[in-house]
Amino acid sequence: MQMLDWRICSSCKDSCRYCFASEKLPAVGLDQERIILDKIKNSNIEAVNITGGEPLIDAERCFRIIDSLHHSGKSVYLSTNGYQVLEYLTHIRETVSLLGLPLDGPDEESNMACGRNRGSFGQVLQILESHAAKDIPIKIGTVVTKKNLSCRNLEGLAELMDHHPVNIWRIYEMLPENRAIQNRADLELAPKDLEELIHIVRRISEKKHRWHVELVTRRMRNANYMIIRPNGTVIIPIDDGNQVDEVLLGSLLDMSLPELIEKWNKVARERNDIFYSKRRLSDLGFNTLEVKG
Repeated sequence: MQMLDWRICSSCKDSCRYCFASEKLPAVGLDQERIILDKIKNSNIEAVNITGGEPLIDAERCFRIIDSLHHSGKSVYLSTNGYQVLEYLTHIRETVSLLGLPLDGPDEESNMACGRNRGSFGQVLQILESHAAKDIPIKIGTVVTKKNLSCRNLEGLAELMDHHPVNIWRIYEMLPENRAIQNRADLELAPKDLEELIHIVRRISEKKHRWHVELVTRRMRNANYMIIRPNGTVIIPIDDGNQVDEVLLGSLLDMSLPELIEKWNKVARERNDIFYSKRRLSDLGFNTLEVKG
């Protein structure tokens, strides 16, 4: 297993209508945090993606976790909305292997189409234009829904990133999970919409860019993530084609990582998930563009 996602908190300043993060769960205490860290550090996990909620809401705790993982030799990815990043860019440059930031449109209004707060676009742009960010590998994440699916929107984002230090652009098909379930009628892509998205991304990928683009569909994400939730429980998202359910594997406070990984394998086998893969979609340079429906 290459990578693990750790949602270290549930709180967030944004209210994205497609949000698939965990329900409001309390974060573990310091002693429990150390238990989780020790189990990850002593495992063969190569990389940990720190996310939330918004992980920098409690920046002291966030960087305590990042520093511990970094000093143990793990690669650390940080996925954040960007509101406090400028304040910590030096620390991020020293300890984080990949900084993930969100952009859903090439300007303020289009970026708000799916529920992002006003000011989110400008905050991310400030980070990209900061001199300190030039030394940090950056991934831009875009969640595509009915509200922001258009050539103008996505090609505008591509043009924006051509002028900034971006390494990866990852485009996600919206998942009907958690909060997103109640908004699915408004946001979820129909099969014809997905075909259009694939066509647009293929066109973008055929042009020369300093970054590479990855389209991540629902099919590709099914059972492909093992996620530590804020309270230490571990889940995998299972997509039955209708909605995404979080299947509980156990708690990292009570079980070892190898035990949880074995349960993950078992759940995937029992559900006969033909798309299941032990290899997490990688940030290590592999082109995961999917051009089949």
